[in-house]
Amino acid sequence: MDSEGYIICDANFNRVKVKSPQYVAISHLREGFSTRRMIEIVLTNEGEEFLAYFPEWTELYQKVKDKYQRLVEEIEEVYRQHEHIAVQKDFALAIKHLPYSGILFSLRARRVAGVKEALRDVTIHKIEELLGLDYINLGL
Repeated sequence: MDSEGYIICDANFNRVKVKSPQYVAISHLREGFSTRRMIEIVLTNEGEEFLAYFPEWTELYQKVKDKYQRLVEEIEEVYRQHEHIAVQKDFALAIKHLPYSGILFSLRARRVAGVKEALRDVTIHKIEELLGLDYINLGL
């Protein structure tokens, strides 16, 4: 393989990265394959590319993706329920017990544009915990 892929740029300097499917497949296998790696595939939205080469992992991919989407929706809903609280201390008291309170604080402070952006800043171990998934080495 000669390259990872290409960066395509239009007249307005909008850019899109197009990765070689072979590169994506090989990069997913380089460090072995696990539930943690599947979470990373979901987070980076590379499922379609990955499944093109490894369709046998469709069921696990869909399970992880569904859990991730439910988590995003839950955090968004909890934030909507509490964003009206004017006093920071009251907001903190209302959400501090939640496992994703840090994300809610980031949303409130406008340090992130949304839940998915905030989740990209969370460690993979914390995301495993939030999704209720245990690390499993799946081989390959």
